[in-house]
Amino acid sequence: MRRDPVPVPPGTTDRGILSFTLDLNRRGLLPGDTLRYVAIATDNSPAEQAGRSRDFVLRLPTMSEVRAAERQASRAVGGRLDSLAAESRRLERRTEDLAREQPRGEVGQDAQHPDALPYEEAKRAEAVAAQQQNLVAQAEGLRQSLEALEKAAAAAGLHDSPGSSSWRRSGSRCSAR
Repeated sequence: MRRDPVPVPPGTTDRGILSFTLDLNRRGLLPGDTLRYVAIATDNSPAEQAGRSRDFVLRLPTMSEVRAAERQASRAVGGRLDSLAAESRRLERRTEDLAREQPRGEVGQDAQHPDALPYEEAKRAEAVAAQQQNLVAQAEGLRQSLEALEKAAAAAGLHDSPGSSSWRRSGSRCSAR
């Protein structure tokens, strides 16, 4: 059992809220390990009365669980990419249709504004432009999702080969209090 004392800040009277970061990096935990912890507060009375929190359990996922979650997240992003590509093709067709429908040099066209569109066509063009902007925003979101997946995979060691030391040690178990 390991204890990490958290000192009370100077000037604290009879009450306080303390924060503590449990640094798991220094504990040598491996995938699949379980860590149990409690918080115990002791007062300054001569009897050193103590209060104890409930037990907390933190279980690190195994490498196979991390890989499965990563595959599932990758499939979800892939599905979003497929949907985005399909929407892009539909939007491209709508843009081409609008371009074909635009009147070219018709009689009665406004001579001062030769590029001006009739109201209905202008509204449709605005809608297509808004959809294009939305599509670009979705693509940027997917790019960020892919970057986050790559960082998570690297942080989880998913690029480790079966011969690496972290792979071989992943079957061990550890419990700390």
